[in-house]
Amino acid sequence: MTRFYLHVFNSSRAFDTEGCELPDLETATLNAVQGARELIAEDILAGRPISQRHRIEITGEDGRLLHEVCFGDVMQLQP
Repeated sequence: MTRFYLHVFNSSRAFDTEGCELPDLETATLNAVQGARELIAEDILAGRPISQRHRIEITGEDGRLLHEVCFGDVMQLQP
């Protein structure tokens, strides 16, 4: 298992100081996608604007950026 950190960059910044043990980057990415969707839902319910540029950054134990999940990539909008 590897420790991954999921840092949130939306209207505020929340740095993950504990991280979580996960089997691989794919699982960490799935967790970040789910987290982004939950944050988007909270903003919608509160009537706050959503920026497609908001993101969750996944870093490793060494602090190196491994992947980025942008809010705009996890929601589908129809005209």
